[in-house]
Amino acid sequence: MPGGKLTRRQALKATGALAGAAVAGRWGRLVDIPYVYAQATGTPPLRIGFQVHRTGIGAVYGKWYERTAAAAVRTINGMGGIGGRPVELIAEDDGTDPKRGTEVVEKLAQQHKVEFIFGTLFSHVVLAAAPRAGELKIPYLVVSEGYHVASGTLNRYTFQPGITD
Repeated sequence: MPGGKLTRRQALKATGALAGAAVAGRWGRLVDIPYVYAQATGTPPLRIGFQVHRTGIGAVYGKWYERTAAAAVRTINGMGGIGGRPVELIAEDDGTDPKRGTEVVEKLAQQHKVEFIFGTLFSHVVLAAAPRAGELKIPYLVVSEGYHVASGTLNRYTFQPGITD
């Protein structure tokens, strides 16, 4: 990472690893189990921001996205992390609210110093928060099924790894 910045390619690789680990993860009580970090290597953890719908109209989706993400992190860390770095997931509730979604993106980027942000499903939150991610120049990966990312109406820092759950 030249200059301590996460490249778009690195962010996409990490997202792919998270998605793969999520598919390979086990079902059950996943959120209550503490995260396990990879072997101590002296390298700082890869801090990933997770914009999750814990409350509001998206809470039902958010519950399962959070469980899946936690399982993926445990699996990845159990295999040594990403590039030898343990993964640390920093989750913040956006309330499925556009205004709060923008605040969460800012908080994850500036206060928690994450390397990229993923999460939000509901399009109205994506459309409000993505411009702030672009201003902060932080990769923002959304799982929204809307066409707005693919159509180019957002910015170069917003990615949509797939358009289905």
